[in-house]
Amino acid sequence: MLSSCAPSQMVSYTFPGITVDGDLTVDDVRQIMELARGRADIRRPITDIEVTSPGLAKITAGKAEKSFDKVTVFKVRKENGRWKIVAGSVYDTEVVITS
Repeated sequence: MLSSCAPSQMVSYTFPGITVDGDLTVDDVRQIMELARGRADIRRPITDIEVTSPGLAKITAGKAEKSFDKVTVFKVRKENGRWKIVAGSVYDTEVVITS
């Protein structure tokens, strides 16, 4: 039963296309997705969320299907219960697929 799942398991069930490394709630991920949705300079979809420390995460967004496709990387910080994009942290980068 889903109601007995840990928060990280609930995130996996609710957002199966996103790899989450760290402890986030479903509401945390929803807030982060809304932040990205409101920005034209952030590619879609969000694919990875890495919690780097409590209240801070690195996000990767965009669908890289082959080497040299671009993705957007940015950081978010939780302040007063709400996630916010860290100013100056949004950038595009090319990926290299090795397998």
